[in-house]
Amino acid sequence: MGRPRVGGRYLLFLKDIHKGKDLTILSAYELRDEKVFELTEDGSPGKVLLSRTPNKPDSFSDEQELLQTIRKHDSVDPKIGNLHLTIPTPTTR
Repeated sequence: MGRPRVGGRYLLFLKDIHKGKDLTILSAYELRDEKVFELTEDGSPGKVLLSRTPNKPDSFSDEQELLQTIRKHDSVDPKIGNLHLTIPTPTTR
């Protein structure tokens, strides 16, 4: 997984560990220029867009569409507070 850089905007998916005392990053993406990029190992701006199919941009590549999908389909477990997220396959337009 890549490294975030100072001043960047990121979308992080986290999981609690050590009985909820710590968090680990499951996946992380950079939000830049209204697009969603995979992080780079050296912290430089990424060039690879997030998508279901490599090198083929889709709705996951667009920052606003991805964030709207996440907000629409997330839910919180009331017992432990964990966010559960299922991103459905988009319908054909």
